[in-house]
Amino acid sequence: MSRAIAVFVLAAAVLAAAGSSASTSGPLSDKLVMVGPSNDGTAVVAVSVTGATTVLTPRYVPAEFLGPSQSAGTRPELLEESVAVSPDGRAAAFTTEGQAGDCCRRPFEGDLFLIRADGSGMRRLAATPDRDESRPVFSPDGRWIAVLQDAGLRPADPTKVSLAVANVDGSGVRVLAAAKTGESAGDVQIAWHPDSRRLLFYPGAAYSGGAPERSLLIDLMTGARRTIYGGPAAFSPDGRRLATMWGREIYVGPVKAFTRPDFARRVRPVVAETYSKTGERVSSADDFAWLPDGRLAYTSTVATKEPGCLFTRTLFGSVDRRGRRTAIGGGVCGWGKLTVNAATSLLLWHSTRLVVSPPTAWRPRFVPTGFFLNHSYTFGYQASTCVVHGSNGC
Repeated sequence: MSRAIAVFVLAAAVLAAAGSSASTSGPLSDKLVMVGPSNDGTAVVAVSVTGATTVLTPRYVPAEFLGPSQSAGTRPELLEESVAVSPDGRAAAFTTEGQAGDCCRRPFEGDLFLIRADGSGMRRLAATPDRDESRPVFSPDGRWIAVLQDAGLRPADPTKVSLAVANVDGSGVRVLAAAKTGESAGDVQIAWHPDSRRLLFYPGAAYSGGAPERSLLIDLMTGARRTIYGGPAAFSPDGRRLATMWGREIYVGPVKAFTRPDFARRVRPVVAETYSKTGERVSSADDFAWLPDGRLAYTSTVATKEPGCLFTRTLFGSVDRRGRRTAIGGGVCGWGKLTVNAATSLLLWHSTRLVVSPPTAWRPRFVPTGFFLNHSYTFGYQASTCVVHGSNGC
């Protein structure tokens, strides 16, 4: 199925969950940076609040990253896969699409690169021949980049996905941990502690009804490891609390509380599953992200028969330190991933929804919205990124 990619961001002035302003001051500090469409391919793009879009990465692979058998006249396109902005807003790390284990894998595929905010100085930080780097995450102090290494098409590899950390200059790349066989990079989560010394590595999926999964809290300086129970997790901005989603519920509590597998006996969920009188699930937690002011933003999903909603409507809300919940808007169709843009403090939702009546031709569409442009290639279904705010949710 062909894919639709869109970016539409609504006015940030009415944002209910923005939190405090960011302290970063680099060129990318006030921009939304993502992998988006460009020249019938992909590129790392930076979108300003005026709607201006800047392409940071070149369309074709620079000659210095090609193998000796590839001539400059037949340079392939650079296909970006994921991106992260440095805390100071002066650089971006990105990975390229790869084919780990494939016989025809090219030298630049599945590698980790760093580029300056103006698009110059592109350099490779990590290249593992039999693995694909993906989903880079900067440490809060900007000194380290954590990245996943996926074995991809190598089913016999006993460590399907590994966690590696590199200095921002590309030196000192080291593997810290590995996920069990059968997992994919899409199931694995990385979460830095605010002290930039510790890193939480979640290796699998925690489904409702199963035992809590084990994550590893790794100290980069000493190598010490501590088991944390639950599911995908993230530290609060002050590092004192941990939020985790186990099954279809979100728990928040002191970090120490999650060092025991029976944490659910001591910590009550802040967002719990709800059921009808007949026992049917009405709503369940879907995702969460910490806001700079210490609140926890979350999404929950409810079943719907609305056309184009893919049977799911997503509701937005937040929980304060006392456990009080506040709804944000009325919700939107589809499901997605909730994140907070560290540079702008904007709460973002990356979603997928069905396009009921796709156009007959696959063509770009540029529609101005309140702040950002809507760049949309529409065919079959639509992926989009928007700001969550108080008027209608997204």
